[in-house]
Amino acid sequence: MQRLGIIVAMKAEARPLGLRVDTDMVIEAPGVDVMLCISGIGARRARIAGQQLLAQGANALLSWGTAVALDAGLRPGQLLLPREVLNSDRESLRVSLQWQRLLANRLPERFETNNQAMIETREVLATPEDKHRLRARTGAIAADMESAALAGVARDAAVPFVVVRSVADTMQRIFPAWSNNIVDAYGRVRPIAGLLPLLTHPADWPEITRIARDFRAALATLSAVTKHLGLNGLKPTGAPP
Repeated sequence: MQRLGIIVAMKAEARPLGLRVDTDMVIEAPGVDVMLCISGIGARRARIAGQQLLAQGANALLSWGTAVALDAGLRPGQLLLPREVLNSDRESLRVSLQWQRLLANRLPERFETNNQAMIETREVLATPEDKHRLRARTGAIAADMESAALAGVARDAAVPFVVVRSVADTMQRIFPAWSNNIVDAYGRVRPIAGLLPLLTHPADWPEITRIARDFRAALATLSAVTKHLGLNGLKPTGAPP
């Protein structure tokens, strides 16, 4: 029997699954074979969460959430179902193509998906130049901080692995230098640290507004996807074989 473990980096990225969950907590839905853990941002946290889910009975892993576009053609909210993930050493880690095809086949034609390679990034890609350089070096079309680490955990455990991500940060977006300090490891805004920079950098407000709008578009896509993949509220119509 397949028992799917879903790993989400940020608390907001779990909302499309229809759950109110705390961080560092494994949620198990009664009567269904799905588990969820909000890991926090970054490879180390994702790796720990993946290993925790496997230790508690998961025998397949899914990396769920948002991603950074490295290709100017990717729009906010575009769905990514990559066939491979590259780690920071550019080692290729394949997803389960059987699962990837099954998930893709469950989605109606209106979902424009991209299945090209994603790359691991260990730092925030704050400028278009940062994203362009990573694209030029690796050929990947998008990046995140967790999927490669989870792919490695799945490979070592010999269990299926798949990625479902939506574009939240497009190629042209610029993250102000101060923005890295306004959220914690789970993507939650620190009240004081988040408010003061906004007051002292009013010129950055338009870009922050656009970043927030793009993030909402990514979450909207993930919310729509849950209904077709059978993950809404962690009540799946059936785990992939």
